[in-house]
Amino acid sequence: MNFDFETENIHFTMEGSGPPLIFLHGLGGRAENWLYQRRYFSRTRTVICPDMPGHGRSTGREISFVRYADVLRGLLDNLHATNCEIVGLSKGARVGLTLAAHFPHFASSLVLVNTFVFLTPEDRKERERLYALLSIGDGGEEWARQLVADMGLAPGSTISRGFMRSLNTIEPEHIRRIFLEVIEYDQTAELAKVKIPVLVLRGEADHFVPPYSATYLCERLDRSELTVMPDCGHLPYLEQPEEFNRLVKTFLDRNR
Repeated sequence: MNFDFETENIHFTMEGSGPPLIFLHGLGGRAENWLYQRRYFSRTRTVICPDMPGHGRSTGREISFVRYADVLRGLLDNLHATNCEIVGLSKGARVGLTLAAHFPHFASSLVLVNTFVFLTPEDRKERERLYALLSIGDGGEEWARQLVADMGLAPGSTISRGFMRSLNTIEPEHIRRIFLEVIEYDQTAELAKVKIPVLVLRGEADHFVPPYSATYLCERLDRSELTVMPDCGHLPYLEQPEEFNRLVKTFLDRNR
């Protein structure tokens, strides 16, 4: 399905019936990343998975990251979807945070998976170095290899190989630009505005998002709880989909 946002075309999937549940992918991702979750949760919910601007089958590479929440708001408004349960990974989690802070009637509960709103100067410098690799002209291969290691994914695993194959679906300079916008976007003030239940979910083996990021979120969100998934990295919904789905469902059901 498609939604027109200004002059851009935003692709999304919608499956199942029941209360609306939104899945928001990470940087460079797409709606297909959530296949395990779409199959599982569409039994009891209306599952909506958008491709963010410039990702997947959506146009809009020129849309800045700070406007992604406006795109999501426009989509949900068009679908007459309110009081949504929202699950976001990394960059997608930050879009969900902004939506919940500024447009609270769209969000009833929130799951933040391996995300940050604050980095130390040292960590920020390291992330900038990593994303500078997208400009060396190798199609993103060296960036992807180092990112796979940082995300705690086993080299040569099915998930790692899939991530490397996905390089032909991204535009390296677009991904670098959006990432730099992400780390410049200060959401600290937004945290105090989020009054809904929030599950902060962290993969213990994820080295891309520092451990202090989850603690920082929980300290500043009024109704938050932290769950750490052992033996899991940056992509727990792919690495351990059954356990991920169970944890998310338990939280969402408890906070309906």
